[in-house]
Amino acid sequence: MTFPEGSRVLVRATGARGTVTGHVAPGIARVRLDQGMEIRIQESQLESAEATSVSQPKGTGLWLGFVPEFGTQAWPDYYVMHLINDTGQALDFRIVLLIAGEEDTVWEDRVDAFRTHRLGKLYYDELNEGPAFSCRFWRSTTAGPEASRPLQMKLRPSTFFKKTGTLPLLQREGHVLELRVDFGESRKEDLRQYTRQHALSPRQRRIAEELYSDFETVPDPRDLAFFEPEIDLHIEKLTPDYKKMSNAEILRLQLSHMEAFLEKAIRLGIERVFLIHGVGKGRLRDEIATRLIQHPHVVTFRNEYHPRYGMGATEVILKKEDA
Repeated sequence: MTFPEGSRVLVRATGARGTVTGHVAPGIARVRLDQGMEIRIQESQLESAEATSVSQPKGTGLWLGFVPEFGTQAWPDYYVMHLINDTGQALDFRIVLLIAGEEDTVWEDRVDAFRTHRLGKLYYDELNEGPAFSCRFWRSTTAGPEASRPLQMKLRPSTFFKKTGTLPLLQREGHVLELRVDFGESRKEDLRQYTRQHALSPRQRRIAEELYSDFETVPDPRDLAFFEPEIDLHIEKLTPDYKKMSNAEILRLQLSHMEAFLEKAIRLGIERVFLIHGVGKGRLRDEIATRLIQHPHVVTFRNEYHPRYGMGATEVILKKEDA
């Protein structure tokens, strides 16, 4: 759906409202939020402020969901992958991502009934490298764990971009692939025995540990005690060599520091932080808003007068990991 200039719209992911002020590319709208910030966002992530109903895939089952995350480009930087268990039974799983025919990442865990499990990232340029998934699931029975038949799925860009909508349970716009898991005639086997047979190589284990480090590591109490819930993004606070940098390089460095700061806050379970960007022309503030409004761990944010920061900081409320 295309929203003409002046349309009142609502951002599905956060509920924020605003007005379309123009378009930067086909399917990419520029929206002035009611709190004053201007963002760039896919029109597929918007809906009319007068009509807020959304659709989602019919029926229940298992799904792979891909939520796009945007940077400064008109296309996503990457997709956050989620395993969506829209069934009434908890399942153990082993999912392997293959890129260009080579095993890239392995996820082994459990997803509870009617819950989702964040897997990792699939970068936009990897869509051209023949990504595929090898999946196996186990369900509990009175006779012990029962394994599904192995499931192989190749992600084809020509169909991937057509399968869009509101993802089950997540209630976010993205791409979805149904996992048609068959337990029909699969033989029962011991899950521990299967895991031993398919143990990760040292390299694969290192990659998996790096990918999960931000989500499964128990925070060091000292990190929490000394964490400052604010970051000053003025370039002179970040590097002494800023005078040699172009405006684009400065902006990239500021956003990189912001994202690293948010990742640490999320890992430590911090609920409220401040991003100090100053007033100026508002470009950094608007770029921050563009990132925050599509961030899966941001509940809300606002750039309002604060007795300490004036109008030069954005307050961010973060979602707890166990929420």
